[in-house]
Amino acid sequence: MANGCDYWMVFLPDRCLDSFLLFVQDSQDRTSLRDFSSGRAYRLPASLTLQEMSRQTTDGTTRFHLSPAEIRPKEDVGHWRQLTFRYNTLRANAGSKPACLPPPWKETPVLRAYRAPSERHYGRATRGSQRQLQDYVNLHESELTVALLAALPAPLQSSSVEWISPRAEKDYLEYQDYRFLDGIGLGSFARQLRNFWPPSGPCWDALGLLCTGAPNSFPFAVLVEAKSHIPEVRSGGCQASAQSLVMIRSALEEAKRWSNADPNADWTGPLYQSANRIAHLYFIRQKLNRPCLLVNLYFVGDSYRPTTLEEWKSAVQSIKSELGLTSPVPGLVDLFLPALETPEDVSPVQEGEISATFAAWRDSWDVLACFEGGLLENLDSRIEKLLALWNLPVPGKWKREIDPQLLEERYRRKDRHAPHPGEHTIEHRILVTHFAQIRCLGMQLTDGVNAFPLSCDYSGGGRRANVEADMLLLGRADGQFRFFLCEVKDQANDPWYAGVEALRQLKLFLECDSARQIMVRRGTLPDDAANAPVTALVLAPRMYFSALGKKGKTLAPVRKLFREFNRVHQTDIRLAVWDESNRAIEELG
Repeated sequence: MANGCDYWMVFLPDRCLDSFLLFVQDSQDRTSLRDFSSGRAYRLPASLTLQEMSRQTTDGTTRFHLSPAEIRPKEDVGHWRQLTFRYNTLRANAGSKPACLPPPWKETPVLRAYRAPSERHYGRATRGSQRQLQDYVNLHESELTVALLAALPAPLQSSSVEWISPRAEKDYLEYQDYRFLDGIGLGSFARQLRNFWPPSGPCWDALGLLCTGAPNSFPFAVLVEAKSHIPEVRSGGCQASAQSLVMIRSALEEAKRWSNADPNADWTGPLYQSANRIAHLYFIRQKLNRPCLLVNLYFVGDSYRPTTLEEWKSAVQSIKSELGLTSPVPGLVDLFLPALETPEDVSPVQEGEISATFAAWRDSWDVLACFEGGLLENLDSRIEKLLALWNLPVPGKWKREIDPQLLEERYRRKDRHAPHPGEHTIEHRILVTHFAQIRCLGMQLTDGVNAFPLSCDYSGGGRRANVEADMLLLGRADGQFRFFLCEVKDQANDPWYAGVEALRQLKLFLECDSARQIMVRRGTLPDDAANAPVTALVLAPRMYFSALGKKGKTLAPVRKLFREFNRVHQTDIRLAVWDESNRAIEELG
């Protein structure tokens, strides 16, 4: 909730056939509908309640609850026009199946990236620039954004950036060929790209959208090409067939003229990859007349093949000289970032084997939690691997001592006085607003804490190795205590993904004695009750489990997963519903 209001983007064809609308409910339950598609704020007659809107739309397809980062004053017409444009573009790309439409920054891409056998596509990388970029986008996103904005002209430095790929929840998907246009909201221009460049075009290391907030402006597409060592810049040159080569050379010549490059420079030789990226920058900025940035990202000091900042700057100058670039290319950004520490042995578990680092152990759970599309394939095989993974010892130095911060307030996040919508609001209602009245599986809550860390930073993968439970609750009934370890969901991911997360958290909690001592140190649990039983919960509103699409389709698989774990490993893990009206956490029936 922002400024006492809740915000949704909704598609209501009986109210507006051609565009998503902004639906707002204030603290007094008054509602409004606004159409920003024309570049101005048009308020529709307000006669739609939240309940009616919810019945006429579907969460995750034609109804999207907005996060605080997406909310600006309703008078900021430029911002809302950009947001409306993005939803409308994706809806248009989805054709006659708007129910398949996900929000670009939360769930799956509209279209899966084209996979060429000779190029990367997605999956967890073990080293090099691909691994570095994956870690920056997913674990150090703010550092990446700050560094990018600092490298831009002053008017753009107050912008916001949304990183579209590579996201961990989508198995580090990278967009290739004309599919990358879908990721940046330009999917309607696929035909123009096919006329400019042949199939099997560039596979982008990362994509983002930069929004300036300026009225009536389009967001900047951010295209990223990343390198961690100098030899990575060069290749064997263009290997296209004769027919495609004609098309490529024509496009490169156009881009070369636009860049004021030396007409005699070789753009199909060893620096062909750099050249074709510039060609796509030219395509978006000139052919489509849309703002775009091409970011050449160079990692400094990657342990895989270390390159210093001085070496990179010298190499970049040579590259530009060889490409015949004698003046700055519009929208081309050179960005230098310090490489993150990454262990060498981070391969996910395969057939019961695992590397010796905690980071690799953690990643193994992620691999089994993620899947493409709406259907979870190889269910029995995944369950068998998860059962085997549970049996393996947790490797590395990962156990935490008691953090003094955990001995203070129950609600630990920085948004205590204005919790973000979704998971944070649920945690706040349980730990603060209604705490004295809450019952969890029939037990009265006596204590709790959120953002509960279960591993530490020195475990082999830096921040990437951290595992955190959303809440640790303590219940009491008839003089008996029980821990409730909660993975809270509102809209993100799906029950299967949340279930695997909850199992990983439960494993670490059971393996770490100091985790049980938190409530003893907080003074709410007697010393002799520190070994109280533990129940792990995937906790969400009831509608989360009944939603259409991926969420609903993984409900049965996660139930089977939990049954097998409770049978084989004698765990207690369940799906639970947060019922605020009854101040209760109840098992999902």
